[in-house]
Amino acid sequence: ARALRKGNIIDDLVYQKLNQLRLTASSQCGDEMFIRRIYLDVLGVLPTPVELSAFCSDTNPDKRSKLIDGIFNRPEYVDAWTYRWCDLLRLNRNVLGDKGLDAYYKYVRSAVTENKPWNDLATEILTASGSNIKNGVANFYRIGNSPEEYAENVSQTFLGIRLQCAHCHNHPHEKWSQADYYKMASVFARVERKHDPKKAESPDLEETIQLNQTAEVTHPRLGKPQPPAPLDGTVIPVAGDADRRIALAKWVTSPENPFFARSFVNRVWKHLMGQGLYEPVDDLRVTNPPTNEQLLDALSKWFVQSGYNMRALIRFIVNSEAYQRSSQVLPENKEDVRYYARYLPRRLPAETLLDAVGQVTGKLEVFGGLPEGTRTTSLKDTTVPSTFLDLFGRPVRQITCECERGAQTSVSQLLHLVNGSTINDRIKLKDGLLDQLLKKYSDNQSVIEELYTRCLSRKPTASESNSLLEALNTTSGSTDAERSSTRARSFADLLWAILSSKEFLFNH
Repeated sequence: ARALRKGNIIDDLVYQKLNQLRLTASSQCGDEMFIRRIYLDVLGVLPTPVELSAFCSDTNPDKRSKLIDGIFNRPEYVDAWTYRWCDLLRLNRNVLGDKGLDAYYKYVRSAVTENKPWNDLATEILTASGSNIKNGVANFYRIGNSPEEYAENVSQTFLGIRLQCAHCHNHPHEKWSQADYYKMASVFARVERKHDPKKAESPDLEETIQLNQTAEVTHPRLGKPQPPAPLDGTVIPVAGDADRRIALAKWVTSPENPFFARSFVNRVWKHLMGQGLYEPVDDLRVTNPPTNEQLLDALSKWFVQSGYNMRALIRFIVNSEAYQRSSQVLPENKEDVRYYARYLPRRLPAETLLDAVGQVTGKLEVFGGLPEGTRTTSLKDTTVPSTFLDLFGRPVRQITCECERGAQTSVSQLLHLVNGSTINDRIKLKDGLLDQLLKKYSDNQSVIEELYTRCLSRKPTASESNSLLEALNTTSGSTDAERSSTRARSFADLLWAILSSKEFLFNH
């Protein structure tokens, strides 16, 4: 592989793998591509023309690292990553009710805002008790109705282990036995949800998460309870009213745990790099090895040493050459989609894409009951009606699986881009972006450049400008009003073409 600037240990180990496989790395991406990429990945928004110009004109050799440091202070960062962890933790109004959802959302948002260490967050969730309204994190135990469900949710959320197959028999692709499954379930045997029996049951009913002192989980084949034990952990002593979950939380978040840090690192890596070191990201097992074991191991140890610092992990990855690599395909790496010889283009998540369309057209989506200007990543859950978000793959948050989010393209998406209201209605908006630009600039070149800058974070090439000007300057009409109307329609077509292009729809 061609030697390039090395940002940190990530690059040492990525280059080591590329050299072993005789893969050539693409060069570093340009400033325009970098700022667009990191804004969309970390903030969920496009850079404004002012931000783009300021960054690209800056001659400071450390400007990328300075830009990275600054984005964590922005409210969009809190919105974007709160939304992401709400996906993982399955915040759903239909399950939690309005009050439970609000309380749980406030907890997650506060954790992102204060940069709560991932091990502390996990501990607070695993050991949560009390009122689900007064203690929002207790809502974790309302997403499930049995010790078995809790064991499965915890394993997949915090360990990246799909334990479901061991419910009825020994896992066919992993070492977990049915006995292991019920030992893990026994940790949650005494967790119960209590509410006032005099009140009609509903998701909005206040519930208390508490411990039952006698309940146990029976192994269906053996016909007797299993001793509580975490996966690959020692049996938890059953002593009176002791909360078994405390011992579980200590095991889960221990630096020696082979799954906890690796699972989280892999999730963040997938989000930023487009391809997890493990795929799927929540299926860590011996029979599904990572593409770069040394990298995952080193990055996981680094994460532990950082104090499970979520922001530090994101910063560490995006400062690497691997993240800042161009998406340009070289003959020597065109087949690579696993080893990061180039940046892997990917379609924007549904929420980011909808906000981007609203940002560049001057009209964000209006969600019923919420104030205008609410961005999609500020929503608390995914039950807010939206045809666009459903078409483009937002998760319903019904199962603990990354597979809920759809990242594929489809004919339905294409038809919506062509004929749907999301783009077409915004292009025609009175006082929208296009209307304002046509009033502001009498020359077509200025309008073209601003559309490209706002939508694609770059200026048009000379070839693009010449072709567009040639087409636009043939605007017909015998009166000023007719020529103005024809010009507006021509630019509406151009804006539609930009917004439905791969360059806009994909991060690259």
